[in-house]
Amino acid sequence: VMFRDAGDASRYERVALRPIADRWSGPPPPFGLTAVVAPMAMAVSVFPVSGALPTLVSATDPRRMSDVLRAELGRHEELAGIDLVRLRRTPRCVLRYRLGPGGEDVLYGKVGATRPTGDIDRGLSELADRIASRQTDGGVRVPAFLGERRDLDLRLFGEVSGQRPDVTCARDAVVVGAARAAVAIHTSGVLAGLDRSLDGECDRARHAVSSIRTDTPDLARWLEGIVAVIATELERSSPHDVRCAHGDFTLSQLLLSPTAVGILDFDGLCQAEPALDLGRFASYLRLALAKAAGQYEDHGDRAVDDLVSTYEELGGTAVSSDRVRHACLLSLVFMAVRSWQQLKPRRLELVCGLLDAGVVGGERPTLANTSLSTVFGVQ
Repeated sequence: VMFRDAGDASRYERVALRPIADRWSGPPPPFGLTAVVAPMAMAVSVFPVSGALPTLVSATDPRRMSDVLRAELGRHEELAGIDLVRLRRTPRCVLRYRLGPGGEDVLYGKVGATRPTGDIDRGLSELADRIASRQTDGGVRVPAFLGERRDLDLRLFGEVSGQRPDVTCARDAVVVGAARAAVAIHTSGVLAGLDRSLDGECDRARHAVSSIRTDTPDLARWLEGIVAVIATELERSSPHDVRCAHGDFTLSQLLLSPTAVGILDFDGLCQAEPALDLGRFASYLRLALAKAAGQYEDHGDRAVDDLVSTYEELGGTAVSSDRVRHACLLSLVFMAVRSWQQLKPRRLELVCGLLDAGVVGGERPTLANTSLSTVFGVQ
């Protein structure tokens, strides 16, 4: 964690990090659990000591978690290990709990301050039950919500088998898997989460772009023009009926296996028109294809049209390809903002190329015309 001066970093290390480190149950590393890098005004800590996630040290304590799993889930198997799956920039962490002598039984835990409401957890449980009870879901699987411990800021989920797809060698399988998963969610009839609309996504996109306007006005101005074009186009079409939606449907949430399609991370479960999910997935599919090609290419129409046609063939309601395309472009706007904020110039360049190919929103600024050139030394 970086501060304005070394004094602030020292105070943070002393007041926030050391008390968490005191709860560490294992042997400390030889260089210690916390420290201050004074020349950089930086406080540092060793995983799982985290000021943003103060309960992480307890959620990774084998003895503590053995007691938790027995009390909450009635699991009496030996806890064979705890693995870090993902630690995000946002305050959230995913852990894998391996049970049994060989660690063959697996549960997952999410530790994070931005925990969804009970309505989302109830909706996920209902969604899992409804999908499992249907014979036409094409082998779709969602994680079972197993319970939570508020004192640990921890939610527990069952395992979903499968592998993350590689679009470079299995593009058609990815499209079919995504369409099948979307159909299962959208036709489930589950009522949970907030209502979201594409008009609302335009408002969110404007707000996101405003957060980078001071640092990169040329890029922000261009993105604002794109959002304005999308908003105008959306006004010319009618929204579809809202239904249960994933809310954050991306490639990283999809797992494929020979017999089933798995979907992860339902923290954004909501009520929305199908175009929201389909457009978001199409945006990540387009970006993955662009990365594989080494440059942006106009996969927009094909990615959207293939996904929409497959979705309808597999039992999804008729959707407007135009509205899916606009949702896709809005998702790319969010990606552009995050790419700037996360200091990813190559990703930003690819995303801007995809937006440029899909929307007439004014002349696209080059990296040299934004302060990215200063931050990253891009010529």
